[in-house]
Amino acid sequence: MIEFDVNNQKLEILESSYLANKSHNYLELKFNFRTDDWLDKTIYCLAQSSKRETYQFAVVDDTVILPATILKGKHFKISLYGHDEEHRITTNQIRIKLAESGFTRSITPVEPVGKDVFTVIFEMLDSKLNIDDVDVILDENSTNPIANCIVTNKLNTKSDIGHTHTSNEVTGINEVAEIEIKKAYRVLKTKILTYGE
Repeated sequence: MIEFDVNNQKLEILESSYLANKSHNYLELKFNFRTDDWLDKTIYCLAQSSKRETYQFAVVDDTVILPATILKGKHFKISLYGHDEEHRITTNQIRIKLAESGFTRSITPVEPVGKDVFTVIFEMLDSKLNIDDVDVILDENSTNPIANCIVTNKLNTKSDIGHTHTSNEVTGINEVAEIEIKKAYRVLKTKILTYGE
């Protein structure tokens, strides 16, 4: 907020906070009218941007809130005038400095900070196989890609050409596959957790 005293035609700053440019509908100007010549007048604030564009704002309840169009550059200027049917009263113009802000309309949005690569890897592994509760039917038709790969490798390793596996052999291979999956997962997790230590 900037507070002003108005004595007849003299406009002066009483108090001002630090101001940065490009704010919008934030900066409030407060006017204290000290003399009677402003009574019963319709009062306007004239605000001029650093590009010398002048805008008129009605003073309501002795205040004005400025939009961004005024606050784009390194400064702006304000003055007042008031009128009735017969008279017009004006004030001096005051130049007010603005600090450069970082705001721009061409801001590139940044994606929220995501999960680290290790969390993503563990979640991907866990989505394929819950290592604490392995409840997958491990056979040649397994829909679990990790289990299916290991089972296939085990079957190929133990197979003779033309040999048909008995149910006992497949069950044994499934148990081996389950152990291999758990072992491979734990080894991978340990290596990732100790990486860079």
